[in-house]
Amino acid sequence: MAHYARIENDIVTEVIVVPDDQEHRGQDFLAIDLGLGGEWIQTSYNSRFGKYIDPETGEEGDRNKVLRYTFAGIGYTYDRTADEFRPPVEP
Repeated sequence: MAHYARIENDIVTEVIVVPDDQEHRGQDFLAIDLGLGGEWIQTSYNSRFGKYIDPETGEEGDRNKVLRYTFAGIGYTYDRTADEFRPPVEP
């Protein structure tokens, strides 16, 4: 399964699961096929703050598999220049 984050004004407002057979066209699947509209960007449940966590072992794995720095959560910021999700800054 693939995860996609809805982006509004560079802020994540929703994260949703897309079936494996639609992963390659997640934006169109969500926006058009499901009629949700908006901008959707893929995020990886296995990417955690610049580290790749192997889903089978739970151990840190190949850093080349990290996607967009970390798994997106509601309220996270999407940095378009770096192509990364960043958590909210705590005051």
